[in-house]
Amino acid sequence: MELIYHSGNIIQERYSIINQLGEEGSGITYAAQDLTEGTTVAIKVLSLNQLENWKKIELFERKAKILQQLEHPNIPEYLDYFQLETEENCSFYIVQQLAPGKSLASLIEAGWQPDLPTVAK
Repeated sequence: MELIYHSGNIIQERYSIINQLGEEGSGITYAAQDLTEGTTVAIKVLSLNQLENWKKIELFERKAKILQQLEHPNIPEYLDYFQLETEENCSFYIVQQLAPGKSLASLIEAGWQPDLPTVAK
């Protein structure tokens, strides 16, 4: 999947991209600095140009509505949802609190081999 943003890009005059965290299906997740709050956030981006199925827009919007209603210490806090349109593209964004820690992929790449009790926990 082609990156939409690179380090230093600013979204909505508020979020400065730090790096890509991952990608899923037709979306990309970035770590970004919230220039208003001074916090680090996760931004999930769904681009129309990279969609194979229009149903994914509906599912993405539903995900944003559900996240907005959830409040649990193990779920990153929902912060914002917005849509940006340009002549070339239309993209949808969910902004959440950035969960601390490393990705499972980076741990495994570094040689992490957990035992069964660790995985169960």
